[in-house]
Order: sequence, then structure tokens, then C-alpha cells
Amino acid sequence: MITSISPVILFVKDFQKALVFYRDKLGLTPSSGEAPHEEFSSFAVGSVEFSIHGGYKGRKGGPIDIHFLTKDIREEVKRLKENGVSFTRDVEKMPWGAYQATFLDPDGNELELYQE
Repeated sequence: MITSISPVILFVKDFQKALVFYRDKLGLTPSSGEAPHEEFSSFAVGSVEFSIHGGYKGRKGGPIDIHFLTKDIREEVKRLKENGVSFTRDVEKMPWGAYQATFLDPDGNELELYQE
């Protein structure tokens, strides 16, 4: 079962320009530490984690990535596949320890299923 969404990631073309905009102009406080890591920075905006990522050039499915959280990613992938959801990447352990799988919506937008 999908339990929540976190984070919403916006892939940007110029990370430094985007960081200045969201941090300095909008006044959002980075929640992922003082120094952005690998062109990635997160901001807590109410109950939502909003992140910017400098990897826009490598994207295939659009500039926004939404992580749908689940407690059992393998079971959820199985359920979604049985419901006809198309996956472009099966469950993979990420370098930071979480598990992630990528699927498509009807318009071809890439979305992430995520387990911490």
C-alpha cells in the first residue's frame, strides 16, 4: 500500500541558479544540510519535502519526480504489476540504502515507488 509522498523532486537545468532562487529568493530553508550534495538539495515545505536535482539532462519522463512511499516495496510492485502498471526499473537498492522502483503513468511520466 502506498502510504505517503516524499519527496517531490524538480529536475532543473541549472542547479546553482535554481538553488539561489528557491533558497534565497523564495526563502526556503534547505533541510538536507548546508552544502548541496551532488546537485541535490531538499527543503521542508510544511509536511512536504520538496527537492531540486541537477540531473535534468538525463531525464526521460519529464522534469518532476514524485516518490510514493511504501512499507513493502516488493509486495507493492507485485500488486501494481497485477493492476497493469508498467515498470521501467525493478526494485533496486540505492547507494544511500533505500529501495526504489520506477513506473510510468498513462502519459509516460516516470514516478518512483520508494521504501526507506
